[in-house]
Amino acid sequence: MADALVDTGVFLALLSRTDRWHGAATKALRAPSGRLLTSWAVLTETVHMIGRPEASIALLEHVAQGAVDLPHLGVTEAEAIAWYFRKYGDLKPDLADLSLLVLSDLTRTTTILTFDSDFLIYRTRSGRALSCPLLAKRG
Repeated sequence: MADALVDTGVFLALLSRTDRWHGAATKALRAPSGRLLTSWAVLTETVHMIGRPEASIALLEHVAQGAVDLPHLGVTEAEAIAWYFRKYGDLKPDLADLSLLVLSDLTRTTTILTFDSDFLIYRTRSGRALSCPLLAKRG
């Protein structure tokens, strides 16, 4: 696998041994052949949803050790996210998901590690569909 974007659900599954997708998330994040990329919006959502300080610390230390890259999203990217909100408003997307679409545009990364089926609908600004290998496996 080349570089891959990482969504909130994958981090949540990784951090919870009782999550039914824990094994798939662990395998996907332990053996990447390329860089793993995410956004601060995804990390914020993950930490909020975890609700356990020790799990939040583990995730942030994992990121701090360089396991996941956090490309910068600035003012220009805020307009790009707003564009996606207008395009996909009927799906009620969240900031974290749309930040990953912008990262896809910026980095030309077309693989996303996610359990969110909305990513089967989303297209990048150039019209590209993202590859969602974990969705194919969850059946």
